[in-house]
Amino acid sequence: MSPEDLPEDADIVGEFGNSYLLDDGDTTHTVPRTAAYELAYIYGHADLVFGDAETPPTIFEGDADEPSVVVRPTDSQRVFTLRVDDRKPVQNPPAGRDRVLSGVREIVAADGRESIVHLYEELADAQADADLLQKVQRRYAPVPPASIQHTDDGWVIEDLFLLTWLGSVYLVTRNFDQATYRVSGGISRSDDDVEFIGLTPRGDPEDVAADLDVEVDGETLGANEMEFLWKAYWLATYRERHDDDLFWDLIERHVQTTRAAEQQRRPD
Repeated sequence: MSPEDLPEDADIVGEFGNSYLLDDGDTTHTVPRTAAYELAYIYGHADLVFGDAETPPTIFEGDADEPSVVVRPTDSQRVFTLRVDDRKPVQNPPAGRDRVLSGVREIVAADGRESIVHLYEELADAQADADLLQKVQRRYAPVPPASIQHTDDGWVIEDLFLLTWLGSVYLVTRNFDQATYRVSGGISRSDDDVEFIGLTPRGDPEDVAADLDVEVDGETLGANEMEFLWKAYWLATYRERHDDDLFWDLIERHVQTTRAAEQQRRPD
C-alpha cells in the first residue's frame, strides 16, 4: 500500500517484526515501519504526512542550542517546503521524501535536529531560489512567459518538461502523485512523479542572463539561479537548441501516449 492510499484516520492495533497492523474502522492494513506511518499514527502528525499546500506548517521552535525548523506540505505528498531559522525556504526532490519525514520523526521522538538541518543545508546549497526566480521572470521575462507553468516542484515548460528547483529535468507524463518509471540508462520502476530524462542543455548560462541585473530587490542571482534560467530557456526553445526532429518527435509522442494510457486506466 502506498502512502497516498493510506487512511488518514486509523489506529495501530498490533505490531510484528518490521510491520504495523492498522485498523481504520472498516478493515485492517499491514504496513511497514516507516517514518511516514509512525508520524501519522503514533506521533499525531497525519496533517503533515497527508497535507497539501493549504495545510498549516508544522513548526518546531528553536532555542539557544537548537535552530527552529518549519516543515510545510505541498500539493505533492512527496515534496515539502523546509525552513531552518530565518533562512530561505527550500524544497526536497520527490525522491527525498523519506529523508524529510525521517528527520521530522527524529525531532518528535528524540528532539534531535541534526538530520533535517543537514538535509536542509544540502538542498540550500544546490537549489535555486524559487522566489527570486519568480521576481526575475516577472521583471525581465528571460523565458517566454507563455511557456511556463509555476508549480511547487519547479517550472513546467511547454507542458512537456518539469525543471525542478534542483535543476533536474523530467518529462511530465502523469499526475505528480502517481508512480511512474525512471529513464536513466534503461527504464526502471520509480516512485517519482514524473519521468527523469537525461538532458544536458549546452551553452553558457550568461547568454540568457546578459540583459538581466544580477541584483534584484537587494537579492543577487547566484550560479544556481543562472543555471536554472538557462535550462528553462533551453527547454522553452528545445527544437531550436537541439536540432534533431526525430528525437523530439519520439519524446513528444512518448509523453502523449503515456498520458493517454494513464487517463484510460483511471476509474470513471
